[in-house]
Formats: sequence, C-alpha cells, structure tokens
Amino acid sequence: MPRWTDEIAARPAVMRDRKVNRAFGELSSQLHERHVASDFETKTQDKLNPGAADKS
Repeated sequence: MPRWTDEIAARPAVMRDRKVNRAFGELSSQLHERHVASDFETKTQDKLNPGAADKS
C-alpha cells in the first residue's frame, strides 16, 4: 500500500470514524450509534455490555 494510506489511517478522526456502526471485532472498537462526541468514551459496546467479552 502507498505510504499515504497509513498516514490517513493514523489520523484521530479516521480512527474514530472506523468505530461508528461497527458490529464486529473487539467490543471496545464498536460504537453502534453516535449522537454526541462523548459517545466514543461512554457508549462503546465494552462499556454498555461489560462481561460480554468474557462469554466469547
């Protein structure tokens, strides 16, 4: 891949965007709905369903 793709992927806004509407992968990287900026800190699936990771 070109170097610039890594630079874009490392940007904070891109990393946040990749979490929104994600329904797979680590629970901390899943944010099913986003309405306000604080959702990234309080509404990821690992925070909404603590213990769900223990069941897999």
